[in-house]
Amino acid sequence: MNTSSDLYTPAYIVSCLVTNTGNVHGSEVVQLYLGFPNEAAEPPKVLRGFSRVYLDLTDSMEVALTLRMKDISYWNAVTQQFTVAKSNYTVYVGMSANWDDLK
Repeated sequence: MNTSSDLYTPAYIVSCLVTNTGNVHGSEVVQLYLGFPNEAAEPPKVLRGFSRVYLDLTDSMEVALTLRMKDISYWNAVTQQFTVAKSNYTVYVGMSANWDDLK
C-alpha cells in the first residue's frame, strides 16, 4: 500500500438478492464476511460489511456492499504495513455469523 488514503479505495463490490419469503413486512441485516488466506493469520471469517434492508411482502432487493482495500488487507508485522495476501480469499454473505447461515 502506498499511502494510508489508498486503504479507503474501493476494491470490490459484493452483491446479493434478498427476498421476503414470509407473510409479514420485515427487515433483515445482510452481513458480509471475509475469509483471509492462511498467510494473513486472521480468524476464519471477519465481518467486513453489513446493511439493513426493509422488505414488503414478496419483495426482493439487491444489496451491494463495498470492500475497500483496507477490508482486504492485513497488518504485516514484518514489513510494518497493510498487505493484501497473494492467495485466494473467501467471501461469505448471510444473515448471521453462524456458519449454517453463510453462503
